[in-house]
Amino acid sequence: MKIFYNNRLAIAYKQLQKEVRKLKSKQTIEKVQYENVTSVGLLFEAKEERDIVNIENFIQTLEKEHKKVKALGIISEKLLETIKKPLHGVEFFTFKDVNWKLAPEHENVKKFIIMELDMLINLSMGKCFPMTFIAAHTPARFRIGEFQPASSFVYDFMIDNSESNELSKFITNVSHYLNLLKK
Repeated sequence: MKIFYNNRLAIAYKQLQKEVRKLKSKQTIEKVQYENVTSVGLLFEAKEERDIVNIENFIQTLEKEHKKVKALGIISEKLLETIKKPLHGVEFFTFKDVNWKLAPEHENVKKFIIMELDMLINLSMGKCFPMTFIAAHTPARFRIGEFQPASSFVYDFMIDNSESNELSKFITNVSHYLNLLKK
C-alpha cells in the first residue's frame, strides 16, 4: 500500500511541477520587503490541538505587526470535531477532501487559492502534498516553506527544519527569518 501511495505522490509532484512552470512563466519577479507586506496567508497541517494553539499565537503575532492574516489548515475529522469555537481567520478542510490525485477539493481551498497575498507561509512539515499544491496555486508575491527537495520549485525561501518535527519550533524558525527580513 505504501508503494502505491509513494507512486501517487511522485506522479502528483511531477504534475504540479509542470503546472508551476506554466504559472511562473506568466509571473513577474518582485522584490518583497517585509515592512511593506500587508497580507499573509498561512498554510498548516494540524495533527493535535496544540498545533492549532501555536497557529493562533502566530496569527496574533503577525496581526500585532499590522498584517492581515488568513490561515488554512488540513486536519483530521476527529481533531476537527474537538474544536469548540470558530477561530479568527482560520479555515479548515480534511483529508477526506483530497482527491485520488492528492489535490484538495473543498470550498475553503478554492477561496484561499484566489486570494492575492503579499506573502504565503506554509507551516506544514514533511511531505504534505495538499498544502504544497495550495502553496503553488495561490497567487502570492513571496512564498516560504520548509526545506523539502521535492517541493523546492514552489518556494522563494525555504527553511531547514530537520532538527525538529515540532510545529512550535518551525514557527520559531520562521519568525527568526521574518525578523531578519525586517532589517
